[in-house]
Amino acid sequence: AVHATERAILINLAKIGQGLVKDAQALGAELEVSMLEIIRSICEVAMDPSHKTEEDTAVALKDAVRDMRPLLDDAFVAYLKYAIGEEQGRLAREGVLDDPEHNRWLFVLQIVQEGVYAELSQGVKRYVDHIWYVLRMKSKTERKE
Repeated sequence: AVHATERAILINLAKIGQGLVKDAQALGAELEVSMLEIIRSICEVAMDPSHKTEEDTAVALKDAVRDMRPLLDDAFVAYLKYAIGEEQGRLAREGVLDDPEHNRWLFVLQIVQEGVYAELSQGVKRYVDHIWYVLRMKSKTERKE
């Protein structure tokens, strides 16, 4: 009787665990869709035919990424790192990592990552500038203000 009860409990736990795994997979897929949407938005700006020069495109991209800054959180940065790693692994397994015909998506991800890092570094630089400004003040009263 004890064995049957333990078995029933373990079967129930396994079913609950399977349900949780399915829920986590669904949430992961949903999160990936939202991350890909951010990347797509950045790519749309880059491919906009109304930009006549590379400089116009660069300015538009910088502005767009700055406007998207609230979306460029830790989860997005982690997703980019994950997606680049997955794509590099896939291409390496297929033996086409260095083949321009096959690695375009990898290049897109890497370019987006560089742009996101550049934008995020501006925010860090502003914080560092403020900290240095405060540290250069001579008195505690000045620093408190």
